[in-house]
Amino acid sequence: MAIEDHILHSEKSVLVLGEKIIDSKHNDVESVEFKDAESEEYKVLEDEREIATRVISVEDDPSLNPWTIRAFVIGIGLSAFGGVLAEIYYFKPQTVVVSTMFLAVISYALGMASSMVIPSHGIFRYLNPHPFNKKENAFIVIMSSAAATSALGTEVLAVQRLFYNITPNPGASVFLLFSSQLLGYGIGGLLRTVLLYPSKMLYPGILPLASMLDTFFKDAAGIKKKFRIFWIVFGVIFIWELFPEWMFPLLTGFSVFCLANQRSQDFTRIFGGSNGNEGLGLLSICFDWQYISGGRSNSFIDWCE
Repeated sequence: MAIEDHILHSEKSVLVLGEKIIDSKHNDVESVEFKDAESEEYKVLEDEREIATRVISVEDDPSLNPWTIRAFVIGIGLSAFGGVLAEIYYFKPQTVVVSTMFLAVISYALGMASSMVIPSHGIFRYLNPHPFNKKENAFIVIMSSAAATSALGTEVLAVQRLFYNITPNPGASVFLLFSSQLLGYGIGGLLRTVLLYPSKMLYPGILPLASMLDTFFKDAAGIKKKFRIFWIVFGVIFIWELFPEWMFPLLTGFSVFCLANQRSQDFTRIFGGSNGNEGLGLLSICFDWQYISGGRSNSFIDWCE
């Protein structure tokens, strides 16, 4: 690809756009480097490469070590939690999704807590060799988010039991799921040079997560404001969720029509829907953030600004 150099002249500074940076390992990672911080703030992002390099930090610290016992313990624990929850709710009408943003936040909290509580000297230095860093957090998120999605191979096993009255062999079932998952990871690895390494391959759903990880471990004045907004929103949603989930389940699906005519099955089929297989839920009002957000938190917009 040709290198485009657009030079904007001003009295105080020169901004060079479109400079190509090639990673020494992959030789095909491209990014855009902005030379003037003042111009960067007001620059209009024109293409996907500029969006990716503006939101995500292109700097790497090779001294950070992600392969710690702490990272493996937290990652395996969150993987078991997300995997069991995803599999239990896979065949239910209301699917509960363990979001990647939640895993990133809870792994950050657990990692920072372990870094402060576990001693860093003596025999405990293997459990807490250094402060919790960004690569450990990213490693935990990758591990736990991959496990927090139910394997599609379980449908094959479920169909055999439900429709053909065949009980699959437990060992064959484990190897079936294991091989199907490895097949998917293998295909993903083969396509890394095409779908992952070029910076022009933009995945908007990942940008909030990457921006949040950068924010967690960045030392800047503007970070305190973002953290304050995040924890305020997190606390309000946490307290509010206690009402529709435990204290007042009617808030999950509030239907005026069903309350007005509680004995009509036709009304229930059309306007009901807070419970599984109950109805279409037409014109129902939901006060449960879990269903409003559809498994995604809209608060991540603040991290990308």
